[in-house]
Amino acid sequence: MKRIVFSCLAVAVVVTLTACDKNQEPAFGNISEINAVVDEGNDYNDLIDVVKLLVDEVEVAKSDFRNGSFSIELPDDISSLKPFDIEFPPKINISGKNVLYSNSRLVAYNRDDEQVGYFYCVYYKYEMVEEEALFLPEAEGSLLYFNKSFSITGTHTESDEWGTTNFIWDCNFGKGWNLLYWHGNRPDGKGNRIDKTTTTTPSGSKYWFFRANDDPGY
Repeated sequence: MKRIVFSCLAVAVVVTLTACDKNQEPAFGNISEINAVVDEGNDYNDLIDVVKLLVDEVEVAKSDFRNGSFSIELPDDISSLKPFDIEFPPKINISGKNVLYSNSRLVAYNRDDEQVGYFYCVYYKYEMVEEEALFLPEAEGSLLYFNKSFSITGTHTESDEWGTTNFIWDCNFGKGWNLLYWHGNRPDGKGNRIDKTTTTTPSGSKYWFFRANDDPGY
């Protein structure tokens, strides 16, 4: 089964939650602001001047990049929306209908307003492989906007000659901006695998900067 991939963004964020009446849809989903401290961010102070949030390559918000960090207040409405028409296996439950959404990207610009790289939400797991220290991506994050609240839950299992994969969805989206994470791991260290998509922020996440020519394509 092809893994469902949402356009991925920034890492581990400090979020501002929005309170609301229990009978009222929140104005924002999980977050209304991103306050990001970038891993080794001070190394990029001379390179990065501004961070822009792009939806369909159109700027919708921006922030200065200072002291290895940035803070972006997310807009409360997005006009560029498309149908959330991704097909899911039968055992995956989707509570909402006629859902519209937008992907987004956090892009770094220099003082000449040139794109110099991107911020991705990646939780790295440190491992020793054949006497070499490696940082392996354990969780990848995306920032998405939805026009209504809904959920995606359930488990789908597939097996092949390499082993068994359990695809797990545990997502509760609010109307507005939401952080979505994908986890992939092999709990038995062999061929069996768990792919989990969730709106729960993984512990240990950080913002990572990737230069434009080193874009990992998360």
